[in-house]
Amino acid sequence: MGSSRDNERRFPLRVGIGIGLVLAVAAVYAQLAGHAFVSYDDDQAITTNPGVQLGLSPAGVAWSFRTAYFANWIPLTNISLQADQTLHGLRPGFMLLENAALHAIATCLLFYVFRRMTKALWPSAAIAAVFALHPLHVESVAWAALRKDSLSGVFFVLCIWAHVRYVERPTRARLASVALACAAGLMAKPTLVTLPFVLLLLDYWPLRRMVREDGQIDARRVRAALVEKIPLVLLVVAASIATVWAQSAGGAIVERSTVPLGLRVSNAIVSYVDYLRMSFWPSGLAVYYPPPVHGIPAWRVALCVLLLLGVTVLAIRNRTRRPWWLVGWLWFVGMLVPTIGLVQVGSQARADRYMYLPLIGLSILPIWAVAECAATRPVARRALPAIAAVIFAALGVSAKRQVSYWKDGVTLFEHVRAVTPPSLIAHVQLGKALLEEGRATEAAAEMRAAIALKPDYVELLNNLAWLLTSRPDVPALDPGEPMRLVSRAIELSNSQNPYPLYTLAMMHARDGRFAEAAESASRAATLARAMGNVGLAAELDARVTAFRAGRKP
Repeated sequence: MGSSRDNERRFPLRVGIGIGLVLAVAAVYAQLAGHAFVSYDDDQAITTNPGVQLGLSPAGVAWSFRTAYFANWIPLTNISLQADQTLHGLRPGFMLLENAALHAIATCLLFYVFRRMTKALWPSAAIAAVFALHPLHVESVAWAALRKDSLSGVFFVLCIWAHVRYVERPTRARLASVALACAAGLMAKPTLVTLPFVLLLLDYWPLRRMVREDGQIDARRVRAALVEKIPLVLLVVAASIATVWAQSAGGAIVERSTVPLGLRVSNAIVSYVDYLRMSFWPSGLAVYYPPPVHGIPAWRVALCVLLLLGVTVLAIRNRTRRPWWLVGWLWFVGMLVPTIGLVQVGSQARADRYMYLPLIGLSILPIWAVAECAATRPVARRALPAIAAVIFAALGVSAKRQVSYWKDGVTLFEHVRAVTPPSLIAHVQLGKALLEEGRATEAAAEMRAAIALKPDYVELLNNLAWLLTSRPDVPALDPGEPMRLVSRAIELSNSQNPYPLYTLAMMHARDGRFAEAAESASRAATLARAMGNVGLAAELDARVTAFRAGRKP
């Protein structure tokens, strides 16, 4: 009866905490209403995504399940984007606020599920507050293309909730609800392949299903917990196969010869420590971190190995007295495995978005350590509310500033350029964003900077040549720059790329050399047809006709 009265008394407090968490998310992310799409992935994932254009319809749903578009098999995420297309025509402000709403839902669910598992009210609220306000999470919410992060986060916490309910009263229906939530999460974002592992960790602590009364592991209980996860493991295997197929088909997986295994392992080790640093001191965050150009010094890798091993050993040695340490640490380490870079997907060294769910586990360590300290030290307990208020206010202010960098593509990549070493991606994307804003001269400067970093970048060489040819108001470095650029692009592509030939045709036509223009355009049209690019071939055929008639573009 006492426990029931206590629950009734604390219910309004729990509701108030939930409302406070929602308001905190709103305070940080309300500015997204005035943000635009960014050219970095938003175009391919959303605005030019052919499946999203179908809207929420039988054809759109069927497309979502059968297609690995943009190197991803994420049917539920695509269906949510199709719903946006139907409801409001993909207006960026609405889409981004929906991301924030999903983030707020995941935050509240996280609070209530941790409270239900641990019976610890304020530590559970702190876990949720870190999730709501940490600047590392901004990328997953403020980037429209990452709807998969916020959506999968909701299903991730729902799966934990379903598992807790099953533990409280095991039934087939409740076990099925765990599998259903897991499957939905995998169809939102396949990196949730570590979900069964997280559930096993929670079985150890705080659910205490795998240990005896003395805190020692019970082998029989461990076996039962493992057998119980077999359906989830089968779902994970299926999702992993679909992911490898999608990323291989989309060319997202970097060839092993491009990034040697030794460098990938070294980068993974160092990245773990970088993620630790960014979690406890989130400064210099950016949408893109360039990979190390000259490798990673052996001494740095060795120090990182010692640090990681040291924390792991301490967590294992304290597993009986402080099981939360081992669970939180393994949650962080284990959930990062699919994205740590051992299988290189993309060119980045690491990414803030990969910490969206692993940070939950990592945040357990300091929060439960502080709770333990406060339980035995009255002075610390009295000072704790003020200290917590300062920490969460600082996180909120930092996150709000980080959100402001996502206002548009120019702001985003000017920030990347300011806080990271020079990189090809930063210059290319900033140039693209400047061009979309009509700032062609500045865009040309960024394109030249990118070419200086990668002189054999055919597409970029051609794009700059095309810009200088089609926009007389953009000054060239000298009169011969456009021809040098396009000639280099043609040479590097062995004259097998139609786009540089198209640019060359436009240059000849601009100078009144129509016979040469028609010949280059005709060669480009033939290549376009051979590639199956019917639209480009038709456009070039029209150019050939105009050039032969002596008409300028």
